[in-house]
Amino acid sequence: MDHGAILSSSLTYVKETCRPDRWFYLFVYLLINAVTLCIVPLFSGYLYRIMEANPGIPAVSGIKDLFIKGWKMNITGIIYAIPILIIIAVFYLLITGITPAPANSPDSLGPETAAVLIGLFLAAVIITIITSILISLISTFGIVRMTREGKIREAFNFREILASIRTIGWLDYIAAIIILIVCALALSIILEIIAFAFWILLGAFGSMVTMFLFIWLLIIILLAAAFGVFTARYMALVYNSRTTP
Repeated sequence: MDHGAILSSSLTYVKETCRPDRWFYLFVYLLINAVTLCIVPLFSGYLYRIMEANPGIPAVSGIKDLFIKGWKMNITGIIYAIPILIIIAVFYLLITGITPAPANSPDSLGPETAAVLIGLFLAAVIITIITSILISLISTFGIVRMTREGKIREAFNFREILASIRTIGWLDYIAAIIILIVCALALSIILEIIAFAFWILLGAFGSMVTMFLFIWLLIIILLAAAFGVFTARYMALVYNSRTTP
């Protein structure tokens, strides 16, 4: 897998996709996604189109199709989240079952009970993190497979998903995911710098707070839309690499 070529191609794709006319639609779709808490997942539907397109830039039209494909993404994400929710629920019940009812302060717990609770809490954190990582590695590939096959059940075809990852190579695949995480961290740093800059501007021009907040939110949504496009195309290319010599 040529990680550099995939990264470069994904960035070029973002540049070609996020033209002002199309970026406006992506901005609106992402805003609708956020405001409706993904009940109207138009932006998710567009990311679905990006991952199924090979190659090409999908059209932004077709609200009904975007809605349906967005909900395919939602359903897949919900199903993959179930194991994590079960783990959290089990540990929550264990912890609340051990904790005495009037536990208003650490002093109300005996040393043995406190040790058990700390152990359970740490176990819950570790198991949740490990499970989340494993599910993320499989679900990310599974979602792309779903977009290619057009069926939700293909997102859970673990035999084919694992076979494809083995074809790429686990080390190459994990390296690709790490690169994506680094890109996400870089974006978060950029957003923090922008937030700090606006905080300084607000201190100097407090009377224009509404305008500055509006511009700040606008920039965040536009960058988030661009990063969503980047992520979808990046993972599509990673998926394609399983058949690339």
